[in-house]
Amino acid sequence: MSTQPRRVSSETPEPDLQIAFPRQRLKLTVNQSGPVLLAGGFGILVLLIFITGLGVVSRATLLFNEVSTINTKFRRLSLDLERLRSDMFLAGTYVRDQLFDSESSPVEDRQNQFLNSRSTVEARLNEISENVSPEQRAEFDQLRTEIEEYWKFVEPVFDPDAETRSVRAVRRALASRRDSVLAIATAIGSINEDAVQQRRRVVETAQNDLIQYTRRMTLLSSLLGLIVAAAAGYGNHLLQKQADQQRLKTERAERELRSLSSQLVHAQEHERRTISRELHDEVGQTLTGLGIELSNLEHLRDGAAAEFVSHVADAKRLTEETLRTVRNIAMGLRPSMLDDSGIAPAVRWQALELSRRTGIPVELQIEGDLGGLGDEGRTCLYRVVQEALTNCARHAEAKTIQITMQAQKDTVCLSIRDDGVGFDTSRARTGLGLIGIEERVKELGGSLAVQSWPNRGTLLRVEIPLANRNS
Repeated sequence: MSTQPRRVSSETPEPDLQIAFPRQRLKLTVNQSGPVLLAGGFGILVLLIFITGLGVVSRATLLFNEVSTINTKFRRLSLDLERLRSDMFLAGTYVRDQLFDSESSPVEDRQNQFLNSRSTVEARLNEISENVSPEQRAEFDQLRTEIEEYWKFVEPVFDPDAETRSVRAVRRALASRRDSVLAIATAIGSINEDAVQQRRRVVETAQNDLIQYTRRMTLLSSLLGLIVAAAAGYGNHLLQKQADQQRLKTERAERELRSLSSQLVHAQEHERRTISRELHDEVGQTLTGLGIELSNLEHLRDGAAAEFVSHVADAKRLTEETLRTVRNIAMGLRPSMLDDSGIAPAVRWQALELSRRTGIPVELQIEGDLGGLGDEGRTCLYRVVQEALTNCARHAEAKTIQITMQAQKDTVCLSIRDDGVGFDTSRARTGLGLIGIEERVKELGGSLAVQSWPNRGTLLRVEIPLANRNS
């Protein structure tokens, strides 16, 4: 079997199954958005309650101010009208006293009292004019006109020539004028009450609107609160589901680690047993034979020369076999040529050994300068080739194996392909082989991909940085 480099075809069938190993096999994350989600949901609920309460308070304040304004205007106008009646009665009293009791006090005093009452009435009319509504304006103007006519009629009473008039006629006219004024004042009072009733109806309508608004806002807030609560609950459910999935991943990872730890212990024990058996069966037996030959030589010191030479030859042969066995064991553990000659001769020796032991032809192709590859990089690639070839010999039932190692600008690419039976890539991480390869590649910041096709073989690709921790 020749191990000289041969060109490997670049044509590969499309993979039916593919598995890629990330740099980190297990990454556990703790989702801390649960408390934030709940706090946000409750914050929205509080905000809805605050907005609803603010709207109700604002409308209630407007309604209260409206009621207060209506009551204030009603009380003020009612009080002014009542005082107007009193002032008109007082002015009429002065006129009556002048008509029926003109001798009891001077005319000037009664006239001054009358004028003061008139001024008070005029001031009262001005106050009422500021408070009447547009609906009351016509009646108020009529009231002012009647009062002015009343003043014009009673002014002559305080004239000295008033005694010549008929007292009875004046009394009838005064009573008629005063009754007219009082009737108008009463009408204004009625209009005021009607206006108040109308405003009350407006207030009642506003109250009903406020009640309806409160109900709508309460219903809307409740609905939005339910939506927020449902969203928060659903979000919490999703977070809990994620936490459960994370917990299952953690438990599965723990089981996997326990299984791998057990496999590692068994693998170490198997390796020790293999080395012990090789030392006992190969080296031990050879050294025993060598000891026997040396004893024979001791007895033949004075014997025939031909027999002595024969035993010396046997001793040399046993010594060479012992050295070869020890060298093979050492090469299996770590070939010295990996440190002395580099990765290419070590991989070539590994391919030759596999072909010698199994009869499977191995095609090796090495391109580029691998001199910049550090010790860890050389060891990693050598162990990858060693593990891959061992798997091919044990499980793949391959007829040929192709190895390609190519040095690029910043990376070294290694691909190993066989034409065996393939394997299920979903179970690729249950054994120590691929996991060991993955860990070695991961430590160097590289990547590993495995592709397998049923009954068409397996392709393993490794890529590591060219400049890696030279030792």
